[in-house]
Amino acid sequence: MGGVLAETVPLALAGAISPLALLGALVLLAGRRPILRCGLYTAGIITMTTLFFAAVYIALRLDLTGESGHQGLLSSQAAQIVIALFLFITAAFFFFKAPSPESQQKALQRIDSPRIPTIAFFLVGMVMMWFSASFVVIVAIVHRLSVAGMPLQDNVVVLVISILITALPALIPFTAALVGGDGARGKLEQLGRWTTINGRYILGVMMLVLGTQDLLSAFGH
Repeated sequence: MGGVLAETVPLALAGAISPLALLGALVLLAGRRPILRCGLYTAGIITMTTLFFAAVYIALRLDLTGESGHQGLLSSQAAQIVIALFLFITAAFFFFKAPSPESQQKALQRIDSPRIPTIAFFLVGMVMMWFSASFVVIVAIVHRLSVAGMPLQDNVVVLVISILITALPALIPFTAALVGGDGARGKLEQLGRWTTINGRYILGVMMLVLGTQDLLSAFGH
């Protein structure tokens, strides 16, 4: 399991680079009923991440355990090439078409609208996670799990660790608000501004590296 974690943890950390999700949590912490709203938002992000991990894992496991007994298309050379191309396209998006800080700020202003019922922030978190980059790396993480051939309990451990890491943009602000107060929030705001400017380039580079790894692996290098 250690070898699989060494591959999946960096992927999950890449998925955790989500400036909009982080800034959304900080906006909620600065508004009305901050702990409740941010808590619901965090729960929504974790729920959406878990659902997507589970859906991809089940899809791959069904393919891997088909009646024919072979590993199937999703774990074949063709699948690795498709995932690599997907990662390359995503990298290009982050380098050339990523949302500007101005458009992100408009989205954040909508999040803080007083017309949104408190309970709805659970759904806001789910939607925010849906528009993050995390789903790209979730596919890559689960694909590595599916071809590793580990026991189910080991897969569950790796999945839980990956889910928690991927959800860090919401977990960190929420935990900091409970433990660290306003001082921690100030540091997180600095981190949010930094990731807004630089996060997309970091993600783009990581996607290129991951895509290259998959492409080389597909051709046996």
